[in-house]
Amino acid sequence: MNNKSGHSGISHMLMMVLCCAIPIILVASLPFLGLAPRFKIMLAAAAPFICPIMMLLMVIVMFMHSKKNKCCNDMEENKENTNVKKVNG
Repeated sequence: MNNKSGHSGISHMLMMVLCCAIPIILVASLPFLGLAPRFKIMLAAAAPFICPIMMLLMVIVMFMHSKKNKCCNDMEENKENTNVKKVNG
């Protein structure tokens, strides 16, 4: 299912799944990583915050992208309006 901007919801869903899966995979792999115990504790402490941070970044990028598209759409509408005026005028 495509929306107005031509992006499918599946790609957004995939990003959300990856965003939540990364901390889970990280915590699950900690026992198998040959890291110092202090570093493992730091990674385990940071893991719950990875998903919210990535979600926040995704929202910011989506907002900037929609703002850019709105700006470009407004410019295209102005071009169409000026072309109509030239033809009629």
